[in-house]
Amino acid sequence: MHLPLWFVFLLLLAAALPVTTPVQIGFGVAWFVSHRKKRAGAARAFKWCTLALAPFWLAGAGIGAWWISQTVAEHAEWDRTHYRVKEATVIDGVNIPAGALVSVDDRGRLRAVSVPEGTTLAANGATWRGDLNFASPVGEPPGQLSFGTLATDAVIQGIPCRGGKYVTFESPTELSSCTLSRDATVDAMIADATGASRVLSFTCRGGTEIEMQFGRRRELGKCTLAAPAEIAGVVCADGAQIELINAMLSTCTLAKQARFGPIDLPPGSSVWYVTAKPSGFDLPPTGPAVDGFGLSLPPGTRAKFCYRSETLEHLAVEQTAYVTVEGLKVTGSIDFDCDPSRSGSLYSGSLFEDTVVGGKQRQRGEVVSRDDLSPK
Repeated sequence: MHLPLWFVFLLLLAAALPVTTPVQIGFGVAWFVSHRKKRAGAARAFKWCTLALAPFWLAGAGIGAWWISQTVAEHAEWDRTHYRVKEATVIDGVNIPAGALVSVDDRGRLRAVSVPEGTTLAANGATWRGDLNFASPVGEPPGQLSFGTLATDAVIQGIPCRGGKYVTFESPTELSSCTLSRDATVDAMIADATGASRVLSFTCRGGTEIEMQFGRRRELGKCTLAAPAEIAGVVCADGAQIELINAMLSTCTLAKQARFGPIDLPPGSSVWYVTAKPSGFDLPPTGPAVDGFGLSLPPGTRAKFCYRSETLEHLAVEQTAYVTVEGLKVTGSIDFDCDPSRSGSLYSGSLFEDTVVGGKQRQRGEVVSRDDLSPK
């Protein structure tokens, strides 16, 4: 925060009041006593000291008084908008239990309620406990929750949500996320390769969190599957998380071998897409190496594609494993060139073992780059 120098000076004067006040009083008393005792020289000196200090003291006192008044006003506003109700009351159409701590905005509209232990509050078609936040009012009461903790299991907009867990709402009326109290079937619109869309149903596992797609009314966004689901030819495994964005598959764990861009991936691989295009994958932590991009990829490898391309940009390989690129065994974080003229060539990586690179002996763990491979 930037403050003008004159304001900083006034603040310093206010902070100095504990010192300047007794000094000012002392000068005033000394002036009065010297004048009474006919000590003209001393009286004149104390008079000028008093008059010289007075403007600075008045400025500090003024800013100090202003600061105090602002603080008092802020505390008064806080007390007006944050208070505990002594008896049950209704605010914005919501029944508030006695003893609840309430927060309202400057127009008196409900913002938050802290419900006393052992009591509940009814809103959004369910009962709630603990600390609850309400959305900015839209239309007529009653007020609608933006997030809170369910007191008991409840079905909200067709989704069975578990009591004692956190629930959020995207808008005053639309569920955003909750923890499922049981397996639930939830629909989502999915676009096919031709651009046409159709509704698919997904079975999500109870006891796990479910999220709805942002901006798409009551469509599944993310959950842990209780049964395999096929989307645009990709079979996603049960027991793993699936994510949908804008009617397209975003993340999935493969239930069976599938073609992913330029590579065949085994079951258990996690894949992710950007606008329906392959973007990257994680190989299962165990199992045989996978051939792709002219490389042998060890288990547990993470791969990322170049932007809007199916060429390799990055690999993350366990330190106990390696890939052989351009005759070098490299491990850890490995980058490749996305330039179309050099796509797939090594950009940088860490050596898996002591190696001679460009005529120089290099140690295990050293980072080498394409410049090392073709020294000038």
